[in-house]
Amino acid sequence: MQALREVETVLSMRDYTNEAWKPKVISTVANEGKGVEELASSNLEHHACINQSVGAERILFQRVEYELGLVFKTELERLVFQGLKGTGKKKNIFRKFWMDKMISIQSSTKNSRTS
Repeated sequence: MQALREVETVLSMRDYTNEAWKPKVISTVANEGKGVEELASSNLEHHACINQSVGAERILFQRVEYELGLVFKTELERLVFQGLKGTGKKKNIFRKFWMDKMISIQSSTKNSRTS
């Protein structure tokens, strides 16, 4: 119960008067089924609120942008490695990357010891 009060206290520090949605704190005990229906209902309400707001389009755009970024990253990696295949350069690039990482790790380890 103390954790619930702490979460409620943190949420009360924000002004929700101009917000379409105010987060709810719902106590649940999943293995006993307590509060689960109320939590599910609250999640559906929140989803509906997002879909009705202008923020829904922004959220959707951010998701699509993120997912396209992953697709582009994967495709770029594939093209780069395909271009390096058989040239012997891939091994050199990995070796340089590995050495740079090791130097970076050693440098941060030394800095943390001197602090």
